Amino acid sequence: MRDRETEIEKRRERARMETFSVARIPSTVVQKFLVKGASGRAYQIVIDREMNLKSCECHDFLSAGLGTCKHIEAVLRQESSSGSGPASSSPPEVGRKSNKQASGDRTALSSAGRESKEESVSKPRHLVCFDVETQNSFDDVGGRQHFDKLRVSVAVLYDESLNQYFVYDESEASQLIDHLFAADLVVGYNLLGFDYAVIQPYSERDLKKLPTLDLMHELERKLGFRVKLDSVASATLGARKSGHGLQAIEWFRAGELEKLTRYCQDDVKLTYDLFKFGASQGYVCIDIRGSRQRVLVEWK
Repeated sequence: MRDRETEIEKRRERARMETFSVARIPSTVVQKFLVKGASGRAYQIVIDREMNLKSCECHDFLSAGLGTCKHIEAVLRQESSSGSGPASSSPPEVGRKSNKQASGDRTALSSAGRESKEESVSKPRHLVCFDVETQNSFDDVGGRQHFDKLRVSVAVLYDESLNQYFVYDESEASQLIDHLFAADLVVGYNLLGFDYAVIQPYSERDLKKLPTLDLMHELERKLGFRVKLDSVASATLGARKSGHGLQAIEWFRAGELEKLTRYCQDDVKLTYDLFKFGASQGYVCIDIRGSRQRVLVEWK
């Protein structure tokens, strides 16, 4: 505990000693700031007042696991001096979930986690789980051959190593893709048949080369037919989706971005919980004509 407090205090000291320019970014859901240091590089800070959670896209925040960094502390200092700061300047507990973040230097995060084979054996794998919502439906764009016209409305990614949710809009699609390529395993439901195809137009990298565990694809391979996430989750976890894809498009068009983000995050949590259940128990359940059946899986 003492070491952690010492490290946090070091970052507060850097915030006091170094010069930062802090600009507020308009946002209706959470507070966003753009912080630029002496190096000239800018980082986006997100602060959720309601949950007292904070995040930064810098490598120190992503890798140190302290819940803060010098950029966040610089924002807190400015907000405190102006009288409009968050209720508490203490960082969130490690392991608390943040429901809003832009993204970070995934390349640095990835390389830091792979410095040597010996180190990688002792470190936990970097697993992420994500889901994408779109601005348009297939009917809007003329069919399934036009994935490039669906366009991202929001994507939510859960990073297991940080125990945090990251939220990306269309302008941040390239940063989302960086985050995916920094992972050792990408988990999702119908990634190969939908999500990757939606975000592929935003990158020249082949997303199907990502280390992927597509739960729907795995179940289809076992069963010989496709089964919806809602059906598997309800039979396995007793939990259901909080909405559906067409509703998500309506929320986007109505500007109800908080509802949209919450729905997408709910889907990610449901997928991750389903994965964890299957990985630990060796099976998931489905309903076949009112009969609950087990399907053996190997998701370890």
